[in-house]
Amino acid sequence: MDITFDQVLSATVTPLVLISGVGLILLSLVNRFNHAIDRTRQLYNMHDTENGISEGRKKQVEHMYMRCSILRSSIGFLIFSVVCSVVLILLSVLELFTDFNMNLFKIILIFIAIISLTISTVLFFYDVQLSMKALEIELGKKS
Repeated sequence: MDITFDQVLSATVTPLVLISGVGLILLSLVNRFNHAIDRTRQLYNMHDTENGISEGRKKQVEHMYMRCSILRSSIGFLIFSVVCSVVLILLSVLELFTDFNMNLFKIILIFIAIISLTISTVLFFYDVQLSMKALEIELGKKS
């Protein structure tokens, strides 16, 4: 069987494009995650009272910790989507070199990758909503 590079490339284009797009979202999420972690540490280290952290500061720290957890989950779903795409590429190439039809496995993997991407995006949006709510609360306290 003569397999050309064009056939291999053609079989792997879709998952590669998915990985590329997910990589950009992942970069954004990791930056938000790092900022949330740093801000949580800053808030935790600010001692408002002689006995430690004030009640208001504790709530802020808990809120930031919840955002970090949401972002961690979102990043996890994105990475799972990338893993599915990588396995999809592997199956596509293996299918070219074998007589085994792997279409069902490939369909399942692309479906799982897209579902994971969707869940991650919803979590990302939820984090943005939480950060806006926190800002509104803080601005409401100052005015």
